[in-house]
Amino acid sequence: MGFSSSLLSALLPVAVAPVSGDTNPDVGSFEETLRKKSIDYAYAENIQGMSQEALLFLKRGSPDSWGPWEDYDRYVPMLAELEGHLPCANKLKVDVFYSETDVMIGTSRGPQWFDACWRSERRGDRIEYSSCTIMGADHDSILDLKFGLPRRIFDEIANSFLP
Repeated sequence: MGFSSSLLSALLPVAVAPVSGDTNPDVGSFEETLRKKSIDYAYAENIQGMSQEALLFLKRGSPDSWGPWEDYDRYVPMLAELEGHLPCANKLKVDVFYSETDVMIGTSRGPQWFDACWRSERRGDRIEYSSCTIMGADHDSILDLKFGLPRRIFDEIANSFLP
């Protein structure tokens, strides 16, 4: 692979089709029922603190919320340095999944900026980073079973423990 192709692949997210989702129509109705119940249960409890990560990401919290790293631009190199001091041979793996449409972060500048934060020269050789776009998904539906992403995530976690 040439320098320019590896540079482009490191900077640009990969668009992918839905990940081996379940095409069974009963899954869709089950998922919709489950979503409604989940929301009912979530709001039946105290939701204070919900979406704090969004407030943190938008820097709407207290000035010291981010600690010494202040932003992902500074965080990734600091994380890479810390990872470099660990004695284990395993690399930290960061997989990012963008939805095809996203009213929260957009589909161009937000993902481009985030991917740029994780460029190879910023993350070092102890962190693997990849990103892809889940076609057909939006910000709220990206984890729907029909896209197969939950299974992909759990399979990845399970496989990371195999020798």
